Amino acid sequence: RFRPEAHRFPVFFLVRNMLLGLIPALPSAFGQIACVIVVLQPSVFLTLLFLPLRGRGANLVDAAGAACMLFLVTCGSHMAPGSAEQAAAGVVASIAVLSALGLSLG
Repeated sequence: RFRPEAHRFPVFFLVRNMLLGLIPALPSAFGQIACVIVVLQPSVFLTLLFLPLRGRGANLVDAAGAACMLFLVTCGSHMAPGSAEQAAAGVVASIAVLSALGLSLG
């Protein structure tokens, strides 16, 4: 599944998936959203930078899936309950994530 040069990426994917599985245990909705963004954004960037999977299409599908999940979480963050400061932080985070995502894909 992985290129021979990318022998460390399975560990990266296991850690990413473990962190995504543990995030719902956080008590705050804002903290959950922020942690998902912090985990997924580097994942998309590193997948597109190193292309660790054997096929180019597999790398693009993996990055596109993570990018779609990142986009949905970012847009959904505006509906999370919280204070006005958290809503403003969500808007700023959304702009930062979407611009970084555009730079990663471009």
